[in-house]
Amino acid sequence: REPLSPTMPNDDGVAYKPRWHVHLGFAVHLLIGNALFYIINSLFLVLPAFINKPVPEGKQIAADMSFTAQAGNVILLIYIAIPNRPIPPLFSSTLFIVVVTAVCAIMLALFWDKVAHDHSVTLWSVAAIAGSAGSLANVVTWSWCANRNPAYVPAISAGMGLGALIPSVISIIMDPGTDKQLFTVATFYWIALAWTLTAVFCVWAVEHWDLGAIKHQHQPAPSHASSIAMSDDTTPLLVDDASADTAYNSINSTASEVEMEQGSTATNKRKVKVQVGVRMAVLCWAASLIFGWQPGIVPYLMPDGHPLTVYQVCGQVADVAGRIISGHKLFKGTEMYAAATQSSLLLVMILLAAFTDQTGHWYCPVMSTLNVVFAFGYGVCATRIMLSSAEMAKKFTWWGSNAPDKVTQLLGAALSLGSGLGGVAAYIVVHEWLDPN
Repeated sequence: REPLSPTMPNDDGVAYKPRWHVHLGFAVHLLIGNALFYIINSLFLVLPAFINKPVPEGKQIAADMSFTAQAGNVILLIYIAIPNRPIPPLFSSTLFIVVVTAVCAIMLALFWDKVAHDHSVTLWSVAAIAGSAGSLANVVTWSWCANRNPAYVPAISAGMGLGALIPSVISIIMDPGTDKQLFTVATFYWIALAWTLTAVFCVWAVEHWDLGAIKHQHQPAPSHASSIAMSDDTTPLLVDDASADTAYNSINSTASEVEMEQGSTATNKRKVKVQVGVRMAVLCWAASLIFGWQPGIVPYLMPDGHPLTVYQVCGQVADVAGRIISGHKLFKGTEMYAAATQSSLLLVMILLAAFTDQTGHWYCPVMSTLNVVFAFGYGVCATRIMLSSAEMAKKFTWWGSNAPDKVTQLLGAALSLGSGLGGVAAYIVVHEWLDPN
C-alpha cells in the first residue's frame, strides 16, 4: 500500500513515511549491512595474492584467518550466558562496529604484508578484530534494525551479502595472484576504506535523520476522572439476590478463565523455547558451513588464481540474491529445505575436490554452479529465520517488552557460534589432514 505522510496516521495507528523516504532508508541500511562483514570477507577474496606472495603460511593462511576470526565469539558466548545480561546501546554499538571496520581497512592498506616470526601478523590480527566486530554485529545490529522497522531486516541481510559481493567483483577486476593483476592489494583496501567510511556516515544519518523508523501514534491516556463511571441518585446501595448470584458466577467464571490462560501461557512458553531452539540450531549449522568450513578449505576445493576468484564471486552473487528475494511469500517456510540443500551441496563439492581431476575443463564450471546453489540456500535460510523471528517475537508479551531484542540476540549468537565451530573444525582438518606440513 502507498505509505502516508508522517502527519497522516493510518487506521492501524502507524504513521508511514513518504515513498522516497522508504527507498532511501532501504538504501542506507543496505550500505550499513555491506560494511559489517566487508573486511573479514575481503581477506578471503584476495587469497591468490596472499598465497602467491607468498605469505609464510601458504595455503594454510585461509584456515588460519578463519580460525583467528572466531576470537570474538568467546566473548560473545560469555555475554549470552549471563542470565540477566544488559542490552548494549544499539546505535552506539553499531556505529562502533563500522568505525572498527574502517580502521581495519587502513591497517590492511598500509601493513597487509608485514611478517613477524614467520607469521603474517597483520592478516592474523585484522582477522581477529574484524571477526570480533562481526560477532558484535550479529548481536546488536539485527536488534537495532528490527526495533526501528522490521521491514528493513532484509536490507541489512542483503547488505551483509553485498559485503562479500562488492569485494568479489573488485577482486575479479583486480585478478589477484596472476601476472595480469591490475592493481595492488593496498589499493584494494583503500577502496574498502571508502565503503566503510560511507557506512559510518549512513549509521549516523539513519539515527539523526530518522530514516526508515516506524512512528506509532500514542493516544493520550484517559484521565482518572473520565474513566470512572459516576453514580446517579437512582443507583441502589444494596443489590437484590438475583444480581448477587450473577456477580458470584461472573467472578467464578473469570477465575476459571485466568487459570486456563495461565496454563495456556505455560504451554506457549514451552512451544516458543522449542521454536527458538530449533531456529538457533539450524542457523548455527548453516553459518558453520558458509562462514567456517568453506572459507577454511576453499584453497583445496579450487585451483589457485582466476578459477578460485570466479568460484567465490559466483557464490557471493547467489548469496545476495537469496537474501534479497527471501522476503517474497514464495519462500515462506523454506528455511529447513534451504539448510538441507546447503549441507548436501557442500558435501558434494568436497567429494568432487577429493576424488576428481581439478584440472578438467568441466571442473570449474560445475563447482561454481554448485557454489551458486549452496550460497543461495544460505541467503534464503538465514534471512527467513531472522525476518520471521523478529515478527514472531512481538507476540511474546509474557517475555517482556524487549522480547524481539532477546530473540534476535540469541539468533545472532547462533550465527557467531556456528561460524566459530566451523572455523575451528576447518583449522584442525587443514593442519592435521589436508596440509600437515
